[in-house]
This record gives sequence, structure tokens and C-alpha cells, in this order.
Amino acid sequence: YEFDEQLREILLKYLLKTEGQVKSHLSYYFCEKYGEQQEEYLKPQNYNQEPKNAGDIAKLVKILRRLTEGNTDYHYINHAIRKHKNVPLWVLTNALTFGNISKMYMLSQYDIQSKVAKNYPGVNEDQLVKFLSILTHFRNVCAHGERLYTYRTKKAIPNMPLHEKLKIGKSGQEYVNGK
Repeated sequence: YEFDEQLREILLKYLLKTEGQVKSHLSYYFCEKYGEQQEEYLKPQNYNQEPKNAGDIAKLVKILRRLTEGNTDYHYINHAIRKHKNVPLWVLTNALTFGNISKMYMLSQYDIQSKVAKNYPGVNEDQLVKFLSILTHFRNVCAHGERLYTYRTKKAIPNMPLHEKLKIGKSGQEYVNGK
């Protein structure tokens, strides 16, 4: 139990750091492209408009809109609404969960995804989508005090050069460990 608790604490520390970096990068590049007005991140057309994304975009925009419409639990959002009648994305991201940010990255236009991914050498846009989804699960396990040591997610990380470098065995095209 104590080992698992310490493992969760260590992993959560780095997951929170990663979460903060992704929030910062995503809000920076989104605002760089669309500006700081909240109506820009509330426009569904500013996301990847593939038909399969329509429902997810609607859900994300609903979450974002709810946080910008009035009296929230976040004083900095209430202040921005009251004083500026606008909540820039870089302010709003603090109130978003890792899951929200992961979904926002996945739904972002390709050029924004590309700029964010460039901050993580050796990781492309599609790989980062998968990593963020998996990291969200691990973050929740750590934050909610669930057992981490034996935790497994059904999602697998993509094959990476590190797998080959570590000479991890394969079964067909898939590495047998580290996934």
C-alpha cells in the first residue's frame, strides 16, 4: 500500500507538470491562430470539422460555454467576465481538466496540433493524441487514490523508437511490453 501511494505521488507530480505544459501550449497556439476572444474557442468551426468529431465538438463547446456564462467557482473566471466581458483561453484552461484538454487537443485543427506536438521531440500529432488520452486515465488513477501498481488501460501507446532502442521483443508488429 505504501509503495503504491509513493508511486502515485511521484507519477502525479509529473503528470500535473505535463498537464500544465499541454494547457499552456494549446492555449498559446489556439490564441495565436484565432485571437483571445472567448467567442473563438466557442465556435465549432474552429475545430477539426471531420464528421466523426461533430458530437465531441458540441460537448466540448458546451463545457467551455458553461464555464464562461456566469457565476462559477473560479474567481479568476468571474473576474474576467465581470471586468472584461471576456475569458481568454489562457485563463480558462486552469479550470479545465486534463480530460478536457486532451479532448480539445484531439479536436483541434491539424496546424495547432502540429505546433503543440513540436514541443515534445520524437512525438507526432497522432501519437500525442493517444498519449494524452492514456495519461488522462493515469492522472485520474493517481488523483483519486486508486491502485496504480497493477493498473492497466485498454488503450495502448503507439510504437515508439524507444521500444526498438530498448530491444523490447515483438509479437508480429506489436511490442510485447511497454505498451
